Amino acid sequence: MRRRILAGSSLLAAALLVPEARAQLIGNPTGAFAPIRRGGSLEGPEAVRPFIGLDYAFFDRDMEFEDVWSGFDDEAPLQSHFAFVTAGVHVPYFELYGRLGGASMDFTDGTYDELGWAAGLGARVFFGTPAGRFGLCAQFAYYQTENDHGPEEVGLGTGDIILGYSYPLPLGGETVLLPYVGFGGSFIYGWADYGDQVIITPGGPVVVDGEFDIEAENPITVLAGLDLHITSVVSIQAEGRLHGDGYSFAAGIGFAF
Repeated sequence: MRRRILAGSSLLAAALLVPEARAQLIGNPTGAFAPIRRGGSLEGPEAVRPFIGLDYAFFDRDMEFEDVWSGFDDEAPLQSHFAFVTAGVHVPYFELYGRLGGASMDFTDGTYDELGWAAGLGARVFFGTPAGRFGLCAQFAYYQTENDHGPEEVGLGTGDIILGYSYPLPLGGETVLLPYVGFGGSFIYGWADYGDQVIITPGGPVVVDGEFDIEAENPITVLAGLDLHITSVVSIQAEGRLHGDGYSFAAGIGFAF
């Protein structure tokens, strides 16, 4: 009997703490709100819901460049803007989503400033308690641009591995404010292709592949964000990040069905 009372009390506390609200989120590692029913499980078959969202993100970070052939090593700032359509599905304690859109690359200490395409995949696993929600997010995006001068192509892959915590604050009705924080790494790896280059050596001219490796200088990342769940269908989000080599922010709107 004591176990039943304790279990019932915990479930009631969770139900009071987290109203039923679900929506798609940008980078929140604790996922969408799970439906919680008094007298039932935290998530059931009815929790399965597709979602779609519009996301915007920007970062300003320092990159490390290394010439594959000569070993040349240097640093340069990179600014990038992203615009994504994100679509996925929420199932109990898990979200899987894909992204498709465009991105820009602006190496601010040079002349390279180009637009290109972008695509990504991500997943979140999470669980709720009366003390809040905990989760893990892993996501990846690749984007590429082409240019008529300087590097012919630049391709970058960005990856996030973030642990997070959130605490929902009911505002009345279906409206819920969800502040969250997270810590982990936000990695960037890529290349810049200059095409064939002629290098003069003591033995004469040599044609080499003019390619630089690119990576983030310091991927350590802390983040904080706010999700405003206006209803169980619509949410808006803003998020800021501090990296060991710069900063980024994002905003978006999501719809769950």
